[in-house]
Amino acid sequence: MNLLLALLLLCPAATELVERSPQALDTSVSSTEGLLAVAYEQHGTDPLEALTADLRQWDPDTEDRRSPPACLAPERRSWAGTWSLGRRYDSSTFTITEEEGSIQVELHTGGCLQSWTTNRIGRSFGSRLELSGPVKEYYATSPFRRLHLVQVRGDVYIVPSVYLQCVLDVVEAKGCDGISFANAGGCMFGRSP
Repeated sequence: MNLLLALLLLCPAATELVERSPQALDTSVSSTEGLLAVAYEQHGTDPLEALTADLRQWDPDTEDRRSPPACLAPERRSWAGTWSLGRRYDSSTFTITEEEGSIQVELHTGGCLQSWTTNRIGRSFGSRLELSGPVKEYYATSPFRRLHLVQVRGDVYIVPSVYLQCVLDVVEAKGCDGISFANAGGCMFGRSP
């Protein structure tokens, strides 16, 4: 129990994962690793089961169906590339490839105690990408399967539907010209070089 307590003190996000009850596996998560996996193994709970339960129990009707404002529409709509977002205790990367009409999406996400990878197929609807199934980012409170392209001050970003309200709040408060990575960066994935 001392190891689990030490891990909880290291990362605030661990508390949410520890409180979840285990469920049967039935979704595709490519891999999971990390210190939390070791702690769970010692105490009879699998972190992959908690993640899988979140994905399996997710209700698509709860997903935000709004779109970003038209003033943030990108001039070019290319999904291909590596898109990253890092915060204090976590980071996530979407790797998106487009080949012969097929869009492959890999999300690798993790924090101080756990990481995982999920693979999905995407379907593009202009500046919105629908994934074949839900994914969950380490930091996100709920799964999602919609991604939006937005253009802010000349740079293009991905905004998952779970973070769309963040962008809408900044636009409402500051207008389209007032949004920047500095004031909405915690919810926008930037393209990596």
